[in-house]
Amino acid sequence: MQSRETGYKALFKDQTTPKDKVSHIELELWLERNLRERARNSKRGSEERIKIFVEMLEKIAASDPVFGCFIDRALIDITAEKETAPTEVQALQRLIVQEQRLDQLKTETQEIEKENEQLKRQLNEINHHIERRQQEVTDLEATMRQRSDLFEKQRQLNDQLNKLFKVFDDPLIVHEEKVETDAPQIISLRSHNESLREKVLSIQKCIAIAEEEIQTIKSLK
Repeated sequence: MQSRETGYKALFKDQTTPKDKVSHIELELWLERNLRERARNSKRGSEERIKIFVEMLEKIAASDPVFGCFIDRALIDITAEKETAPTEVQALQRLIVQEQRLDQLKTETQEIEKENEQLKRQLNEINHHIERRQQEVTDLEATMRQRSDLFEKQRQLNDQLNKLFKVFDDPLIVHEEKVETDAPQIISLRSHNESLREKVLSIQKCIAIAEEEIQTIKSLK
């Protein structure tokens, strides 16, 4: 028996006349043998031949309810066998999956590198900010030291001024009986007092300058 559509042949035991029917057992064995062979060769067969063979089995299953369940199971086996890819195809599929995973890892790596660059820029900005703050603190400390020195200088000038005022506060005693003899001393004292006045004026100018410097430092702060 030969199918015109698929070209498959089925050999049965010799029959005496063409009118003899094939038993169900022989047909079942023939179907099982050919289906298994077809399933083994389905990887090498063309899609068109497989399609024709499956359609033929479906027609047989529809016309013969006795073998319908058996043929349905055989069709499932053929489909399952056909869906199993060859070793080379499976290796190629694994390679494709690995390449996709590699592309995904590359994308994630690029995103991480981009994030690292942003963090580096932020860190540099923070370092620059810290350096500016440290410089401001250093300048402020220098200003405070300068201000302290000016206060110390002002204190010393005030001490000198107080001493001079104390000298002016001391009474000048002149005995009448010694007016003639003490006249040169009085002249000397007057000259000394005049010198002290000039010194006081000079000290007052220094104090005014120091106060101006202190005000300047306060304005800088």
